[in-house]
Amino acid sequence: MQTTETTSLFTSLKNVISDETVKKLLVSLLRDNKCIINDYLSSESLYHVYMRQEDPYVNIDTKSDDIHLIISFATLLNAIEWIMKNGRDHVITEEDNYGTPIVLSIIKRKNKDIDDIDYCHEYTNMNMISGRRYPTYAFSEQGYKMLLNEHKVMCERDWCDDLVPDWIHWIKDNDEIVRGCDKEHILDLVKIYREEYQEEYKQRAMDKYNEINGNIIIINL
Repeated sequence: MQTTETTSLFTSLKNVISDETVKKLLVSLLRDNKCIINDYLSSESLYHVYMRQEDPYVNIDTKSDDIHLIISFATLLNAIEWIMKNGRDHVITEEDNYGTPIVLSIIKRKNKDIDDIDYCHEYTNMNMISGRRYPTYAFSEQGYKMLLNEHKVMCERDWCDDLVPDWIHWIKDNDEIVRGCDKEHILDLVKIYREEYQEEYKQRAMDKYNEINGNIIIINL
């Protein structure tokens, strides 16, 4: 939280020098006083961009059950912007290397005190990661189909009750963003419920589908 003195200082600085110059001054200050960064990280979460293959809970033959940290950001928007700008090249390269679909997920994490660390929940193994609803991005049709299949399995096994996976994104070659799923995916999932409840779940899912597809979000990079 900013004090009155801090707010006054920043206001004064911005009145006499540009925002870009203020940023450079702050970066220089932080570079010489890294303890300030430690203080920040002890109280604030970061948004980490991870690379992964298929969830081993869905496919036990997955080539790797590890996820790999690529880069971290202070805000969700910065993480999304980086993915939109750099994700395609990264995913294409890694799909060629691994010979399997690759997707990128954003995981929000906060540093823990040593007494609060629970190693069994560290993000080094991705078993059932597809049920945690992390914002996830595919840049190939194969990657998108993999995510939808993961979602279907999670719903069938009762680990997910949201028939529209709005955390899934497919960035097509023309940069069109497909969020969630198509109607066929919804109709297929409705069948897992008892017949007397199918219409209710279908209507609820279609309402969410229409809401998502009626609001186009454009990110200017």
